[in-house]
Amino acid sequence: IRLHCIYLSIYLLFARINLSMLKPSLSDLGEPPCSVQQ
Repeated sequence: IRLHCIYLSIYLLFARINLSMLKPSLSDLGEPPCSVQQ
């Protein structure tokens, strides 16, 4: 398992949580931020 992939997955996880807390409207769109960044 590549280490940077683990850090990236953790970063995307926290990013998704932060976006859902700061901007609930993004959750209504049904598109997770990780899919947009990829």
